[in-house]
Amino acid sequence: MKICQICGRRPHRGRMIARRGLAKKKGGVGKKTTGISPRTFKPNLQRIRAMVDGKVARLRVCAACIRAGKVVKPPVKHRPPKPKPVVVETPAPVVEGAAEGEAQAGDGESPAPEAPEGKAGEKAE
Repeated sequence: MKICQICGRRPHRGRMIARRGLAKKKGGVGKKTTGISPRTFKPNLQRIRAMVDGKVARLRVCAACIRAGKVVKPPVKHRPPKPKPVVVETPAPVVEGAAEGEAQAGDGESPAPEAPEGKAGEKAE
């Protein structure tokens, strides 16, 4: 059942009245009732963590009790941050016999890209 665990607020029965027409103060002949149907008004219940007798418990509490401050929320636990993984960089392998002017493996340099082949005077897309 939808009942507030603090104030005991529960669903209530009521009616939904459908009307048509223009109100007299707006220049009409008045509002006419076209239908009356039963309905239930339900409390706005929220599931929250609250301190009850020094322990943390989950309660179903209406929003009015939360706004009124009738609920004591538990303190927030601050967890220590996770340690970051240590990255070990290894030096690039040295290629023997390579000339001083040539790029070695892992230098980060790459040869310039060649132009695409096509008809002369035509731009590549």
